[in-house]
Amino acid sequence: MRHVRWEPAAGRVRHFFDDDLVCASVGVHPRLLRGIEPFPTAELKPYDAGYVAGWVVERYQIDLVAAAQRARDAMDAKLQAMCAQQVPGDTQRNLAVSADYSGQTFKHVSRPGVAAVLPLRPQRVPVRDERRDRRDRRRIPKSPWKIAFLVLALFIAVVIAMSLAGGR
Repeated sequence: MRHVRWEPAAGRVRHFFDDDLVCASVGVHPRLLRGIEPFPTAELKPYDAGYVAGWVVERYQIDLVAAAQRARDAMDAKLQAMCAQQVPGDTQRNLAVSADYSGQTFKHVSRPGVAAVLPLRPQRVPVRDERRDRRDRRRIPKSPWKIAFLVLALFIAVVIAMSLAGGR
């Protein structure tokens, strides 16, 4: 038989959040972006238009206020989990966390990555960080039937071209 004894608990937890990134794109699912984390924010460079010359670049679609609210929600969830770990026992109820944020700063960061939708097969390819994933090249899905059909079509085209050239 399980016995529960509730005891009040109170305390403080101090935590420093540094460089918590918020995706400002609505076109990329956040789960796909989690696959290329952590992003090395210590290696950030000042913006230069030459970095993106010749590339299609998506401009941020979430303003600073909305991004700050997303970041605050994520930090609140982390603080809630951290406080729950600090409370003795394996069950808590009425856990109230009151966060006090200070010294907040914001940066706009252009994050390199590649997203693609394949034309022959509508399957999303995971977002990759080209700079960091060069050794981990994911293969594009290939259909054996489509490859066989393509080889057969090329063979027929070559045979027709040779027969037309030999008939002259």
